[in-house]
Amino acid sequence: LDFAVLRVPNLAGHSLVVADNKVKVGTAGAVLGYPGGGPFTAEPAAVSNQFTASGRDIYGRGNTMRSVYELRADVIPGNSGGPLVDKNGTVIGVIFAESTTYQHVGYALTSDQIKDEVNQAAAGNQPVGTGQCAE
Repeated sequence: LDFAVLRVPNLAGHSLVVADNKVKVGTAGAVLGYPGGGPFTAEPAAVSNQFTASGRDIYGRGNTMRSVYELRADVIPGNSGGPLVDKNGTVIGVIFAESTTYQHVGYALTSDQIKDEVNQAAAGNQPVGTGQCAE
């Protein structure tokens, strides 16, 4: 899945809540991030489709299935790994790509795709390595 869960001691606010289930097509929200390495932005987004994508895993060891939202949103480098939140600030996905074909289209892993990994990380208290990625 290629996303990180970070433990931040003495965080100035509460951590974001991750939704338990997928949202409906048409759900409005925002893409949060630091596009282009610049300042924090919150850009409008809407879920335009939900599908299962099949592709190579990041380690080059085989195929993996991913539950994905297609978004009507401007997603650019720097948004990857950031949250897709609904109007209440609940995380409904994690941004991972912009379309190389269509303007104003991006993609996010669905919250149900990441929820188990987030909970597992929250329960842990030991640092883990990043491992090797395929080149």
